[in-house]
Amino acid sequence: MLELSPVKDGFSVLDVGCGLGQEASRIAGLVGKAGRIEGIDGSESLIEEARRRAQDSNVPLNYSTGDARSLPFEDSCFDLCRAERVLLYLENPAQSVAEMARVTRPGGHIIIFDFDYGAIFIDSDFAKVTRQIEALIASEPRNPTIGRGLPHLLRKAKFRVEAIEPMTVIPTTEIARRLCASALSKGIDKGAFTAAEVEAWSQEQETMGQEGRRHHAFHGYIVAASKP
Repeated sequence: MLELSPVKDGFSVLDVGCGLGQEASRIAGLVGKAGRIEGIDGSESLIEEARRRAQDSNVPLNYSTGDARSLPFEDSCFDLCRAERVLLYLENPAQSVAEMARVTRPGGHIIIFDFDYGAIFIDSDFAKVTRQIEALIASEPRNPTIGRGLPHLLRKAKFRVEAIEPMTVIPTTEIARRLCASALSKGIDKGAFTAAEVEAWSQEQETMGQEGRRHHAFHGYIVAASKP
């Protein structure tokens, strides 16, 4: 993301949905003392932990709780706005992008990464069960295919799209196991597959994992744009 929209010394940067602040903290080291980093998130507990982690920092880094649909900042006050794995879960992603457009200065930039849960891939010989599992995983976030819609959202907000970078993320075994466990539980409750099918599928996946053959892939897009 930084390669597509580089952060410069003195930049003012907003990280929407900053979580624990790992990326905001990293970017703070790039803007220098003349810059400004604001991290905002809807979770007070995450913001409290982000503040705790940044308490010994000597860079201009500030965290606050807020709603991405109504950002508590003045118009045109940031050189760069960013969001990573955030719009997937928001109630109104178009409104949030419009807010990011509002607070970005003319000539400034926006960069967003999000997943396209409609393009999940799980390798398995049990094709029918696997497709059901993929569909159940995709049903969890509010906006499962937001990744493919990012260019359209940004253009509607009057940004000029400059780069669209497809990304494939390979989850760790633990994350893949957790995601699938949730989908299997939902599938059983809904009667999508039998206990025997689940047992056979799960055993296959564990064997593939032990042999280094497990392959799960999540696709998404990084979109970089500028404000005219």
